[in-house]
Amino acid sequence: MKKRVFLFVAFAVVTGGLLSAPAHRAAAQTQQRSLQGYCATPYLDAYAQEFEKNTQLLHPEVPYHLAKPAKVQYEVGDTVKFYVDNFVTNSIYQISAVCRKKTLRTYIFVGLEEWNAGKVSQTDVDNFDQAFEQETPPESIDPSKGIRDIETELFGPTPNKSGDGYVYILIYDIKDNYNPSAGKYLY
Repeated sequence: MKKRVFLFVAFAVVTGGLLSAPAHRAAAQTQQRSLQGYCATPYLDAYAQEFEKNTQLLHPEVPYHLAKPAKVQYEVGDTVKFYVDNFVTNSIYQISAVCRKKTLRTYIFVGLEEWNAGKVSQTDVDNFDQAFEQETPPESIDPSKGIRDIETELFGPTPNKSGDGYVYILIYDIKDNYNPSAGKYLY
């Protein structure tokens, strides 16, 4: 008798789950699409303020150089210096990067070291720009929009810290002890 009751309950649970699975899946997809994003900008602002404070203490000459000259517009081929984090030594250092793409709303810079070593090509920059400004893969929330427009819909307007309306993208190799072959399964 216990076996029959168990089988009946198991059958009811399985068939009920199978019959309602499409409805649950559709509801989950609808819920996923309607979720609003969580903006991390306040946390990044706090990090940036602490970074600036520590930089002023440890490297008083740096903040002066971080300020962008007034009304400067960069063109493709311009070289600009950026201060970046070194997560291995927990310090900052300066790199040179060249503007490889300029749109109406975005500058894409590539570190000279990465460019000269052939780690980043113009095709890579163009593909990145395509995804950032124009369209994302089919699995995206909205493939007809670029990353920037999707992020703006989810999180609100882009912070305009430089005052020029541009998003600055820097492509370079972060110093962080990353080893692409580490953590892989070996057979």
